[in-house]
Amino acid sequence: IGGYGGGNPSDPQFRELVVRWFQYGAFCPLFRQHGARSTEIWLYGNESYYAILNVMQLRESMRPYVMEQMRLVNETGTPVNRPLWFNYPGDPNAWNISTEFMFGTEYLVAPVFTYQATNWTAYLPAGDSWKHYFTGTVYSGGANVTVDTPLNQFPLFQKV
Repeated sequence: IGGYGGGNPSDPQFRELVVRWFQYGAFCPLFRQHGARSTEIWLYGNESYYAILNVMQLRESMRPYVMEQMRLVNETGTPVNRPLWFNYPGDPNAWNISTEFMFGTEYLVAPVFTYQATNWTAYLPAGDSWKHYFTGTVYSGGANVTVDTPLNQFPLFQKV
């Protein structure tokens, strides 16, 4: 997670970047922070600390799901991180999305990569309904949805 070197833990822009890296990194097969600098999460201030802590707790709560996905990788070769079209080949819109991915079969992740973004639009594939992880709002697939993205939230949807 994060860059290996550089970055000022006191810089608000870098603090937000590190949080967004954690939010993305929690949905990669390996969830590990790197750095030749000090990487303790409390160095980034209280708001970032709690946002990162929440992401770490989220990943830990998903341990059984992650382990099941790793088992499937071993047995079938199916990747954990997948483009939307991998799970939704019949949805023509899914073939054009390059800024979102599936984490296994159940989760759609749309990482925030713009500084100070207050909301983010994600495409939800057709054929399923999707629950926003943080608000519980359920959306029908086959549409773009815009969700709020305060520092402690990001577009994470679970298939329902």
